[in-house]
Amino acid sequence: MRGDSVGDYGRVSERTVRFVSLRRSVSRLVTMSAVTMGSLLLTAVLPVQGSSTGTLSPAVRGVSTQVRELPVVPTPFAAPRVVWPGRNQVAITFDDGPCATKTRRTVDALGDTVATFFVIGGQVRRSPTEAQYAASRGHSIQNHTMDHIRLRSLDAASISNQLSMANEWITSTVGTTPTVYRPPYGSTDDRVRSVTKALGWFEAMWNGGAPRMESGAQEIIGGVRGQMRRARAADHGLMLLFHDCSGNFGGMITALPTVIADLRADGWEFVAIA
Repeated sequence: MRGDSVGDYGRVSERTVRFVSLRRSVSRLVTMSAVTMGSLLLTAVLPVQGSSTGTLSPAVRGVSTQVRELPVVPTPFAAPRVVWPGRNQVAITFDDGPCATKTRRTVDALGDTVATFFVIGGQVRRSPTEAQYAASRGHSIQNHTMDHIRLRSLDAASISNQLSMANEWITSTVGTTPTVYRPPYGSTDDRVRSVTKALGWFEAMWNGGAPRMESGAQEIIGGVRGQMRRARAADHGLMLLFHDCSGNFGGMITALPTVIADLRADGWEFVAIA
């Protein structure tokens, strides 16, 4: 979540663009179940929250698990995983999820376009299947802290706890461990970055996306088109920030197909943050 506008490249800290291996955001706890009629199915093992329904596997170390079949796109994403988009690259990112209905609708609207979800640990605890739904389709799941707290207000131990607690929930839910975090509200400084860097984290800010959290569809479309032109002129990559579980969801979900089509038509390469 943020409380200010975007598009100011000066706010983005310089970093070396680092390609990492093409890792699947599909859970390591996921195993291939069946291939039928050209449709790929995955069997995901999820922690059970509260009372459980469906088929239960034997308890593992005293923790019950729930087996669910989740469909994924037939062709796995092969998009580069980077810590910051390079020239001619764009990362579509979403903050503040997951949540019931909206995250799933966002994933469906993305289609075969890869994205990154910076999720809140508390939200993963409340809506684990939504996080799994996004991961099962090849999207990157990264860290947006446990409780969505301004990191600049915390001491070093509390910063570490916010990230580590969120990672525990993310890892136990989707099977991958984030290495990239986005500070809530963009609340960061040299001290925060020093603490997180020492812990092995990469920080991901943004330089585009919805001009305001409450922006309508046309404002978002126009804003991103302007950001594309400025990025081209400055030879920058684009990190676009949207929200799937806060702000004007209707405006975002309406604008998203046009934003994706505009980026494709202009020759941008879609990448995931990891």
